[in-house]
Amino acid sequence: MTGLETTAVKRIVAAAAPRTYPPRSYVFHEGELSTGVFVVESGLLRVDRSTRSGKVVLLDLEYRDSLIGELSVIDESHRSAALSTVTEATLHYVSAQRFTQLLRDDPELQWAVMRRLVRRLRSLSTQFLENSAMDAPARIAARLVQLVEIEHSLGRPAAGNCLDLRLLISQADLAQWAGLSREGTVKALATLRALGLVETGRMRVLIRDVIALRALADNG
Repeated sequence: MTGLETTAVKRIVAAAAPRTYPPRSYVFHEGELSTGVFVVESGLLRVDRSTRSGKVVLLDLEYRDSLIGELSVIDESHRSAALSTVTEATLHYVSAQRFTQLLRDDPELQWAVMRRLVRRLRSLSTQFLENSAMDAPARIAARLVQLVEIEHSLGRPAAGNCLDLRLLISQADLAQWAGLSREGTVKALATLRALGLVETGRMRVLIRDVIALRALADNG
């Protein structure tokens, strides 16, 4: 997880205004002028970016304690991606001016934000390596493990070593997130089924062995 530490969240939220968004609604669009940052209190959000041809690609999912939009505030640029809700979500908004002032006045917050950015960079580097070196089943396993962690953050822990995972994103989104084609994802899920690790249904995946799935992702 690449969210902020609890103390940093409290520092930002103390200066923030809460906003609640319904499911499947935009918080901001790609290319917009950045006006501030958001800290996620609850819910699940998706980050999408458009290719030159206009195809929308899922980059990541954000959830509790995620800090969103800080890069475009820090370098005073436009939004590099779109942010929208998957579920109902509550976010705390801080204007760009207020956020930069908080960073100037609070060295501990500066370090917390820097540590978050470093963790985020490491996470993206790991994902790039996975997409470059791992086979398709292991890449899908890694994304499913991330979805398990998201389920935990949303208050739906696994029962023992099994989890009935309600897919909050489509199979096409899962493919994009793993850097695969739709066909590659279908074959990868078939392999995971054959290994007895998952069962699949409409917008759900029953993970039969979370530990084994994590091991496949780690060793793939």
